[in-house]
Amino acid sequence: MFTAGKYKIVFRRRWHQPRLYTEIDGLCFMKDNNGRYDTVCEIWISDLEVPRFKGVAKLHPNDKLDKVLGKKIALQKAMITGYRIDIISKQKVPKYKLEFCIKSKRIEMWQAFWVWVKSWNE
Repeated sequence: MFTAGKYKIVFRRRWHQPRLYTEIDGLCFMKDNNGRYDTVCEIWISDLEVPRFKGVAKLHPNDKLDKVLGKKIALQKAMITGYRIDIISKQKVPKYKLEFCIKSKRIEMWQAFWVWVKSWNE
């Protein structure tokens, strides 16, 4: 977790949700997730009860686990292609980009992210 301006960024791991695998005789079978986890990034604004933006980086079975890359992709998806949580209905609103269309906000976010990543080794 780190902060950038008025935003609090929280990362967590989520058990990978398997997708439908195949249908045989009218029955759908789920594909096993092989112990995989997804990286979820939540961007909170200080006065809200729910995260305002959310992005997910999914790990492919052939990928090697990389903590920094997973968090970087999840943060990018939260800022650019993620969805926001509507305050009133608490439902997802897809493709909300207006909050981070200002370049200075994105630069501030990425600078805080890299300072946070460098602090892991200290």
